[in-house]
Amino acid sequence: SVPTDSHIAGYLDRMEPVTLYDRIPQLEFKVKKIYTDHAGSTARSLFPIIRWAEQKIGLDKIGALWKEMGIDPDYFVDLSNPINFRFYADLTSILKEKGYLKKSDLAKLTQPVSELKNHGLLSQTYFQASDAETLLKTAFSRSGFYEVNFDYQIEDLSRKKIVFSATPRAHLREYKQLHLAECQDFLPDYRGNYFKSLLSSLPHKSAPQAKEHHYSFKGDDRCVHEITLA
Repeated sequence: SVPTDSHIAGYLDRMEPVTLYDRIPQLEFKVKKIYTDHAGSTARSLFPIIRWAEQKIGLDKIGALWKEMGIDPDYFVDLSNPINFRFYADLTSILKEKGYLKKSDLAKLTQPVSELKNHGLLSQTYFQASDAETLLKTAFSRSGFYEVNFDYQIEDLSRKKIVFSATPRAHLREYKQLHLAECQDFLPDYRGNYFKSLLSSLPHKSAPQAKEHHYSFKGDDRCVHEITLA
């Protein structure tokens, strides 16, 4: 069932965490088969890039792109609808190839993350956070409503910096057709900007502001992010 107050910005929010299936069960919408295997993402996790693409290139062109990719555009209306990581990989690759998406766009692309209403019903939990540590712990504990492709961990936190890691889960490492390797030059910058934007949502002016972002890879594709604070 759909909560009566879940209509946010034209989207539906059933508040369902991701269930990782080998293949998505029977769907009401058309979704190309290559995007239904090992589906650890949701429309919610893609909200920033989809919203940005709609505004950047227009609804007509983005509609044509969904058709080209074999996706019913209405599939993204329900934030809980599952899809696999390959869709993110292919979408970002196509947008870059067409000249629409550059790394310099990432701050603007992820800006809506700072507007808590864009998290649907999950925004209620973020509003309760009053400091960076609480906000990140809340975000990581709720990550399963967005995607289950990575494990997130706070590694270090002080007044001057936040260090956290994102480790790909087994399905993402093992199934090469999900295209994790193809995203490793883009995904860390996207993730860093995402969490910088989220930190800027803290409600009071004395909250630390996220400044620079750096990352490095450790061992089994674990990506360690450091965000300096001002």
